[in-house]
Amino acid sequence: MKNIKNKNTSINTIICRYLFTYRNTPYSETQDSPSKLMFGRKTKTHLDLLLVNSEKKEDNQRKYFKGERVAEFKEGEEVYARNYRNSNRKEWKKARVIEVMGARTYLVEEATDSLV
Repeated sequence: MKNIKNKNTSINTIICRYLFTYRNTPYSETQDSPSKLMFGRKTKTHLDLLLVNSEKKEDNQRKYFKGERVAEFKEGEEVYARNYRNSNRKEWKKARVIEVMGARTYLVEEATDSLV
């Protein structure tokens, strides 16, 4: 009680926090909280909101990036390339690999015979 009196928190806020905690605490007999029994799902707590971001990021990474996505192209292979020197044109064009310059760098020639 001393902690409650010393804080500048209204009694309404204290009661709301208590009820929120009580309603989200699982019963030992049912292993479910009263809010889950009433709504049929687990309600979000402050801790859930903090943990969701990192867990969701990890889930998305597993979902969309399964392993390394390293594309290796050979000379003469047809690919799609984009000319980043011209910022107004953002379309991808069909091209052919002329030379492998590095691990992820290629010299390509567009179908219109201009080097990109």
